[in-house]
Amino acid sequence: MSTYVGADPVQLDALGEHLLSRAALLDELRLRLTAELFDTGWAGPDAEDARSDWDASHAPALGSAAQLFHAMSQTLFANAGAQRDASAGEVALAALYTPRIPFPGPDATPEELQAYWLAIAADRAGIDMSVWDPALGATVLKDTVTDVYTYYGKLFLENPNLQWAGMANMVGPSLSAGFFDIEMFRDLAAKFAGLPGVPPGMDLLANASEAELKFYETTFLQMEKDVFTDMAMQHEAYLGAGMPGIQQLGDAGLIDAQTVQAWEKIDLGTRTGDQDLVMQGNEELLHREQWTVLDRNYQLMYDHSPTGPAFTYAMTAIGEPSIPGAHGFGEYRPFEFTQETPGPDRIPFTPWDNPLQGSVTVTTPFPDGNLANFNDRWDYITHDTLPAFQDLLRNDPDQARAIISSDVVDRTEDNRIYNRLDTLGEHYFTDWKVDFDQ
Repeated sequence: MSTYVGADPVQLDALGEHLLSRAALLDELRLRLTAELFDTGWAGPDAEDARSDWDASHAPALGSAAQLFHAMSQTLFANAGAQRDASAGEVALAALYTPRIPFPGPDATPEELQAYWLAIAADRAGIDMSVWDPALGATVLKDTVTDVYTYYGKLFLENPNLQWAGMANMVGPSLSAGFFDIEMFRDLAAKFAGLPGVPPGMDLLANASEAELKFYETTFLQMEKDVFTDMAMQHEAYLGAGMPGIQQLGDAGLIDAQTVQAWEKIDLGTRTGDQDLVMQGNEELLHREQWTVLDRNYQLMYDHSPTGPAFTYAMTAIGEPSIPGAHGFGEYRPFEFTQETPGPDRIPFTPWDNPLQGSVTVTTPFPDGNLANFNDRWDYITHDTLPAFQDLLRNDPDQARAIISSDVVDRTEDNRIYNRLDTLGEHYFTDWKVDFDQ
């Protein structure tokens, strides 16, 4: 039996694991209660007060407790490792010890499995999960925002069949630019208000309060964290344990059968060189991201009264996928309207057509749809953004790797609204097409 100087590291590890699982449960509880509180049909002043109190006080308190438990668990793991090294007479090595979570066995709980693979992902990404709180805002979390997309890029560059990760890296900077540009949505809304095809409510968005904008910023940041929590866990399980690791996630209920099958396609395609299977599997992961992980928060933003429809429409209008060959939503599906010109079909008292009578069709640069709507979003992804990415992988993989390996901070800066004002202005105030049909 081993003898240790000081505390027993086995007990420290056990306590750390317990705290880590409790942190995961608290975070899950916070998200579930948030969804139930905001997705319910409860309306009126009392409902608004309750939701305001939840956002301002109760939800952050649960988040802080989860972060505290997580930080304490990491300290315990580090102390356990240092204790082992010190007891073995290797005190110098203790300073180099990296906190770890013991590999989960076949009887591991879902919380233990998620915590293990997520800890590996966070370590590889250089992210401290204990301080990743979306409520802190984009400015405070700017390094974490960047590290997430850089991590996805590393996954793809190390294994090009992990195409979901490559696409996430390529699209990510255009999304993260929006995290930092939330306040500019008011100015854009003021310019969009009253234009053809633009839904009502832009005047409300133009005068939105700081609290309103903070809600959208926090929700966007929560969406980024939710995707990382789900998808990074899966990728690390596959890289670390292969299909048995993915199946273990499925057996634990952390992913569904369709997601397990998606990984089976990626795995089989990788082993056989069948790129069609690889692409199919990655598309199914993309569907999980958009539907299972993200759709609830998209709906939360859209339903956020009174500015939700206007905000999500503005988001749709100015967003660009930053993939060569892909288009903005307004280019993919522009809003059109037709107006009949006055007058009779024929010149009075003659058999001749009236050249002044007909119909005028105007194609605007504004989108006919809203990315907060899953059907609109998935139609756009599968018919424009995803095919453009897949074509790039097939026809110019070197360019794809060059983009993905480039600096995420630089690409995010390029996508900031203030760096696209001239292009946006030219597009939305000059790209109108008018067709006359007699």
